[in-house]
Amino acid sequence: MVLGNNPHQIVQQLFTDQQTGTFNKSFLVNFLKQTEVDETAKKYWLFFENEIVNDRTNTKYNNLVSKGLFVTSKQAEFEKNLTANTVDFSYILKNYASISDSSIKISQSDLTAYYAKHKESYKRTALRDIEYVTFDVVPSEDDIKQTEQWINKTKDEFISAPDPVEFINLSADSRYVGFYIPLTSVPENLKDWVKREDLKDVFGPYTENGSYKNCQIDCSWRPT
Repeated sequence: MVLGNNPHQIVQQLFTDQQTGTFNKSFLVNFLKQTEVDETAKKYWLFFENEIVNDRTNTKYNNLVSKGLFVTSKQAEFEKNLTANTVDFSYILKNYASISDSSIKISQSDLTAYYAKHKESYKRTALRDIEYVTFDVVPSEDDIKQTEQWINKTKDEFISAPDPVEFINLSADSRYVGFYIPLTSVPENLKDWVKREDLKDVFGPYTENGSYKNCQIDCSWRPT
């Protein structure tokens, strides 16, 4: 289901080449090698591996249940006779909204009788009053320092990577999306750099919304 000739659908979706739209087995192999040295990549893969196992288990169970169901001859005969009985009739319909509210009189006894008959519909489950404390997890100075060291090291690897898309998917916290955006939507700190259209240059590191980022152009921009 992972390295076979017909890998699981989850595997195919994760490692499909964005440019060709086809499954790229080399992406998968490189990622699996990365899990041996990268704890984040390992956790990421173990999550999807568990999803694959659960999906396969459910499929097997459903197949077993569906193959165990059958219709007896008596059931088939009953259904045939049921659908064979038909009737023709005519009817007239009046819209409920056409009836004036003032023409309907509801007394207190009517309300009491209705409530007594539908008590079960008004039952509510017990509510709970919960008290809790939240803790904001913020990075320490040492965390920030290690992150800066990592992003600076990653920038050099990013520049020399033969396949930037694959490098992003294996190294970054988020996957490559491949969406093109107009120049007007580019952040102000990137606009002058984007206009140079240097496909080999990497901008960064810089911070955005609390995250360190490196940025590389993957095609020429088109102003709108």
